[in-house]
Amino acid sequence: MTPPEATLVSDLDRLARLHATGPQQQAAALAIELTQRLPNHRLAWTVLGSMLQDAGRTQEAWHCLETALKLAPDDAEVNNRLGVICLSQNRLEQAEALFTQAVASQPTMASALGNLGIVLHARGDLAGAQARFREALALQPDSPENLANLGAILQAQRRSAEARACFERALEMSPRMAGIHCNLGLNCIEAGLWAQAEASLRKAIELQPQLYQAHDGLGLVLREKRQLSAAEASCRQALAIAPQDPSSLSHLGVILSDSGRLKEAAACLRQAAQLRPDDASLFTSYLFCLTQDEAVSADELFREHRAFGAHFEARAAVHRKAHTNQRDPERKLRVGFVSGDLRNHAVAYFVDPVWAAIDRDRIEIRVYSTCGEEDFVTAHLRQLSDAWVQVESMSDDELTEQIRHDEIDVLFDVSGHTAHNRLPVFCRKPAPVQVTWLGYPNSTGLMSMDYMLCDRFNSPHGLFERYYTEKFARIPTSGAFIQNLDAPPVNDLPMLTNGYVTFGSFNRISKLGDRVIATWARVMHRVPGSRLLLGSVSDEQVRTSLTQRFERQGITADRLDLRPTLPLNDYLRLHHEVDLILDTWPYTGGTTTNHALWMGVPVLTIEGPSRAHCQAASGMGKMGLPEWIAMDPDDFVERAVRLGSDPAALAALRSGMRDRWRSAPLRQPTLVARGLEAAARQMWQRWCQGLPAEHLDIALPMP
Repeated sequence: MTPPEATLVSDLDRLARLHATGPQQQAAALAIELTQRLPNHRLAWTVLGSMLQDAGRTQEAWHCLETALKLAPDDAEVNNRLGVICLSQNRLEQAEALFTQAVASQPTMASALGNLGIVLHARGDLAGAQARFREALALQPDSPENLANLGAILQAQRRSAEARACFERALEMSPRMAGIHCNLGLNCIEAGLWAQAEASLRKAIELQPQLYQAHDGLGLVLREKRQLSAAEASCRQALAIAPQDPSSLSHLGVILSDSGRLKEAAACLRQAAQLRPDDASLFTSYLFCLTQDEAVSADELFREHRAFGAHFEARAAVHRKAHTNQRDPERKLRVGFVSGDLRNHAVAYFVDPVWAAIDRDRIEIRVYSTCGEEDFVTAHLRQLSDAWVQVESMSDDELTEQIRHDEIDVLFDVSGHTAHNRLPVFCRKPAPVQVTWLGYPNSTGLMSMDYMLCDRFNSPHGLFERYYTEKFARIPTSGAFIQNLDAPPVNDLPMLTNGYVTFGSFNRISKLGDRVIATWARVMHRVPGSRLLLGSVSDEQVRTSLTQRFERQGITADRLDLRPTLPLNDYLRLHHEVDLILDTWPYTGGTTTNHALWMGVPVLTIEGPSRAHCQAASGMGKMGLPEWIAMDPDDFVERAVRLGSDPAALAALRSGMRDRWRSAPLRQPTLVARGLEAAARQMWQRWCQGLPAEHLDIALPMP
């Protein structure tokens, strides 16, 4: 007779072979038999649990594997498999303990290392997760899953190029993994590789049509291509699959805003922010949308900005520390600038001439660039700084400590509620004095933001201080602008040859509210034969909607000239066809106003009850053109009719506009720089004396 021990060994060997090579039905039957006959032997429980887990019968698998673990607590495979079940149920702490034990028992188990990396990533330990994935790949270099997971970590750390390399290598090994195609596409969006992004995302959708992240990402690509209708459809497809996804809701909101549908946009953005209340970027998008909506009152707008500040400052309170900066009121100041727009972006053209004119004997410039996208403008701005730190990959904790370590005295936010801002860091008060400037016309909503650098043109005394948490530091002029020296020359006034007036606007479509269109229509009715040229109308659905909105005001389509978004010089050349610009409100033109003036085209605007409402008025005032600033829509209509009916005056103004710009004292960057220096000094001196922030009026001799 065969000894019982020999039979046992034979059965266990056969079970191991069947489990490894099949048939699985026989393996399952034998495993069940052995668990009944040998309930204290771990192999049978392990095999049965593994097979049940692979079949998706998780609860039964857990019982078997837990029994096996009691029999062999150090078994790496059992710990790993139980960890996978915990991970699938989001029991992260238990999963981490199980995977850690698996690795301790078998340090060369690549799957357990990779799984531990997944848990650490989910728990926010990016450094630990990255280390585990690299260890797993050292053992198993051909694992597309671990490569993709490492790529996701690097992406979360904003190490975009390294992440992209991981995704591309993973796809070389496994080209039909939809999730990796999706991750690669999203990575390419951040890097501005739009064609590659679109190809990757469409491939992901082809392989897995229900992958909502790919539909969402494709919406962003189509938005970049100005195909707003298709972009909207793509985001709505994502939401049909995942109705509560905050990112898809936010992206849809931005696309609706681009289309001029601000009410719908605000609803999407508000919902996104409510679903993910600790994501500052979602709240920021919502606030930026409200800033453009003519139906939102100043009180409501301030209330929403204050809600942002209250929420994020409460979360940041624990991170605040006393400042140790040397309280010397006259020493050289270390001034920091935090911005995501230090590239070929409008903000950079305001910053550039001021930094170039700063007195480096009095102020040291340290820059914290929050966007990884760099270009020729970035390279130039680097040369204007004393120190430059790329911080896009830094957490709020890390950036706060970096600023503290650098002993910044006065810290400027140059983004406000726009993309790539780091306002949650300002909530932690890493510098003794904090100032917002340029990037955004409304309040940040932060009590920790001490000042807003401005002037009497964009912040008239007493008009709207109550809608800002910041104190106003008014200098003689707060914004220079560097024009494109390759811009087309100024041409003759078009109406002299056309025989009719051509009004124009190159502001974002989202700024064209119903009251704006109604007022423009009144102007056109009063000026027979006049036409209106609008830029940035690339989407057919938006074109149709705009045409219908004007038709409801009695302006037929043949009086409208709708042009697509164009490269900079082509857009500037469109001014050759325009006699005068009609501005929008409540968010008036900033960069577009400066471009128009350089091209010789005056801008008719309204000064209103917010800084956003005063941007263009500020530009016209600094140019010595107060007659182009209306007080209300009725005044706007009367001025448009009067100014548009004097071709001789318009022609003379046009031909001399560039000389006027060059000679205008309030357009000189040196004056802005001296004002910034004086304001920073007074702010600093107040802090040295233990005094709170207060409204400041800086007087300087005019050049």
